[in-house]
Amino acid sequence: MKSVKIVLFLIGITIYSYGQSPYIGAKYGIGITKLTNKHITNNADSMRSIFSTGSNYSLYGGITFTDRIALQVELVYNSLNQKYQGDVLGGYQSITEIKTFDVPVMLQVGKWVYAEAGPVLNVLLKAEFKSLSDSLNSADVTDKFDKTTWGIAFGGGGRLNLGEHFALNLGVRAYIGIKDFGNGVDALGQDIHDYNTTGWSVGLNGGLRIRF
Repeated sequence: MKSVKIVLFLIGITIYSYGQSPYIGAKYGIGITKLTNKHITNNADSMRSIFSTGSNYSLYGGITFTDRIALQVELVYNSLNQKYQGDVLGGYQSITEIKTFDVPVMLQVGKWVYAEAGPVLNVLLKAEFKSLSDSLNSADVTDKFDKTTWGIAFGGGGRLNLGEHFALNLGVRAYIGIKDFGNGVDALGQDIHDYNTTGWSVGLNGGLRIRF
């Protein structure tokens, strides 16, 4: 118990010494998502990727080291989706939906307008293959993807003061997968054996930030 008090005291001294306060917030994001796999590219005559979107919900907290440098940790429920279509089986459309719990650790530089970048850990929650036509069967394909992966996120945004402690945060962020999701499934819901699936996304986000 004594050691915990000492650690809390040192954290408090560190925050006070920089003359800044910690902050928390919540935000919602929406954007373009994509799953890439060379197997899909090699079979473009029968399966093609089409425009896809996903969304995410985040809680975050951070601390400013100066009035222009901050470190922010986020807890994100994320949806990374990819739609497909093809001419086989009389024509079809399908979608692979990957739900993940993400932990971005972002370094932000700037005051009211900022740039940010950092690593992102992705933990797989569920993966589903869904038919959008009558030609295919839907299925839970969670076991076809790796449980964890990671990538890099970067972007920027701005904050609008709503008083001494509140601010409206608006931003844009891109994510690029570095470690793949494993093999995954193709546009017909079949196992992919020869190539791995990687994800990326880019979109807008907005929410409320509270400074203590």
